[in-house]
Amino acid sequence: QGRASLAGVVTDSATGLPIVGATVVVVDSLGAPQTVTTGLSGDYNVASLWTGPATLTVSKTGYRTIAAASAIVGGANTQNEVLTPNTLAGVVTDAISSLPIASATVLVVDSANVTNTLTTDAAGYYTLSNIATGVVTVAAWKAGYTAATASPTIIAGANTQNLSLTANLLTGQVTDAGTHQPLAGATVQAVDSAGTTNTVATDVTGHYIVTNIATGAATVTVSETGYTPAIATPTIVAGPNAQDIQLTASTPTLALLSCVKAFTA
Repeated sequence: QGRASLAGVVTDSATGLPIVGATVVVVDSLGAPQTVTTGLSGDYNVASLWTGPATLTVSKTGYRTIAAASAIVGGANTQNEVLTPNTLAGVVTDAISSLPIASATVLVVDSANVTNTLTTDAAGYYTLSNIATGVVTVAAWKAGYTAATASPTIIAGANTQNLSLTANLLTGQVTDAGTHQPLAGATVQAVDSAGTTNTVATDVTGHYIVTNIATGAATVTVSETGYTPAIATPTIVAGPNAQDIQLTASTPTLALLSCVKAFTA
């Protein structure tokens, strides 16, 4: 047996780029381990190896560890290696409609405490590479929805974590202040804390519903022909919210007609 060396370059399987700071451990035929770290070009060089069978292990956080056999001969030996990144991917959808949610924010904190912030695409899809194995925290949110979290355990290779967001809702009933009868067809305009305006009409029972409304202070304006508009300023919380509103007839005649309608209904 004679002395020899082993050198090579470690690259990323997805990008083909060199991996800096990967750990390379070579155990030669005498069982003596030598550990080196790849340089700026992904290169490594282990000197003073005994010839014969050897094992080569390459690892880095965020990648699948590989172990390879090597037959060391006298002189210089070369062995390049390719690491496959660990990935996490998923789809963010609406919990009610199951439709994908575009432009949702996804926050991932892995077991190495590395934080990545992503945005879903038009299909609600997100993907992250080079994520450390172990338990991670995944959170997703978007204005108008209640945030969702998950804690998957990342394993070497490909991982999937889908999330569903539940829309924040504002519901209520619009009624006549004098008769307390429901007002159908009243216009309800809700402006949420994000400045988004939603305009809906009450149904035959005077009820309305506004979906995907941002949390925080909102302004709700209700109007109907023959009535004085009314304004409410509810504070929207995550999940369901309620705001009933009464309208006052703008003239005594209309108020009397409303009473007659209520009496004869």
